[in-house]
Amino acid sequence: MWILVVSYLLIRMRFENMHFITGQYDRLEKLHHVERDVFVSLGYGQFQSDNIKSLGIEAYFDTIVISEREGLIVKWLQH
Repeated sequence: MWILVVSYLLIRMRFENMHFITGQYDRLEKLHHVERDVFVSLGYGQFQSDNIKSLGIEAYFDTIVISEREGLIVKWLQH
């Protein structure tokens, strides 16, 4: 099983849109067919859900875990 953690390294945010760094959709497609896929997102529930939906990547994962919804918000996110 592999885990993808959303971070500033994978997603670039712009004022009007969001997009994956070039080549990441191809990587997701390849990995999706290899093993069970889990997406772990560190952040606040609705905000991260909106980001994931905006990127259109839900179909690549069997499970999506968002830290706030699991009660795992870390202290540095609360500032």
